[in-house]
Amino acid sequence: MGDPEEFVMDEALEKLIDRLAADFVRRYGPRSVDPQEVAQAAKFQLFRNPPKFDAAKGTKEALIKTIVQRAALKHSARAKRHASRFKQWPEPKPGGKGLRLDPPEDKEPELPTLDGILEYIEDEPSRALCRQFVECDGNVSEVARRMKVSEGTIRYRIKVLGPRLLAAGYTPSLRRRIKPRRD
Repeated sequence: MGDPEEFVMDEALEKLIDRLAADFVRRYGPRSVDPQEVAQAAKFQLFRNPPKFDAAKGTKEALIKTIVQRAALKHSARAKRHASRFKQWPEPKPGGKGLRLDPPEDKEPELPTLDGILEYIEDEPSRALCRQFVECDGNVSEVARRMKVSEGTIRYRIKVLGPRLLAAGYTPSLRRRIKPRRD
C-alpha cells in the first residue's frame, strides 16, 4: 500500500469529468441541468479541495464519478430552488371554484367583522394583540404603547399571526373599513 496522492488536473482528467458529467446528467438528471455546468462544478470542487487518492480504497475513476455525482445533485437542487423563485402562478379559470381576485361587479364585497377575524385566533393574548392592531388601524407604535410592549415584539407577533389574519379576510387595505364590534 502506497501513500495517498493528490489529483493533478490534466487534459485526460478533464475529459473524464466531462464524459462522466454528460453520462450522469443524461441518465439521471432533469432536462434543465446542463452537463457542462455540472462538469464545471466538479472541476471547481477538484481544484478547490483536491481529494487524496488511495489505491487501496478504489480506483481514480470511482472517486471522480462520486465527485461528479455530488456536483450534479447539488447543481440540480440549486437550479430547482432558483426556478421555484420565478414560478408563475396559474391563471384563475373563469367561473371556476377557487380564489376570486376581484369582487363581482354587481355587489360590494362583504367586510369582515372584528369578531369574525378574531375567531381564527386561538389564544387570548394573540386575540388582544389583533384587536388592538385592528383598532389602531395597523399603527404598530400605538399598539406597542397600549400593550406596554416593544415595537419589535409587536412586529414579530403580527408577522407570525399574519397568515391567520389574511385567512380571516383582514388585509391592510381593509383595515379602515372593518365593521366595528357590537357589544
